[in-house]
Order: sequence, then C-alpha cells, then structure tokens
Amino acid sequence: MVQARRAFLDKGYYQPLLDSMLALYQKYGDKNSAVFDAGCGEGFYTHQHKTE
Repeated sequence: MVQARRAFLDKGYYQPLLDSMLALYQKYGDKNSAVFDAGCGEGFYTHQHKTE
C-alpha cells in the first residue's frame, strides 16, 4: 500500500495542494520552529517541506 501511495504521489496529482501548503508555510511559518509529523502516512509532505 505504501508503494502504491508513493507511486501515486510521485505522479504529481497532489502537487497543487503541496504548493499551496508550502506557500502558506513560507508566508506564515516560523523558520526556527519544528514540524511534528505524527500519523501522517509515510512523510511525503514533511519531506517536501524539508527540501523547500
């Protein structure tokens, strides 16, 4: 299931959502704060946040 989810996410279907989330974080987020990702799948969004 995790591999299928990763394959789906890697195709970019949720890229608009990811872009919106990153834009909001860049606008309102505190660059010095930690992000706690608990029970959120396999970390796709957190990893993308970390690389931006």
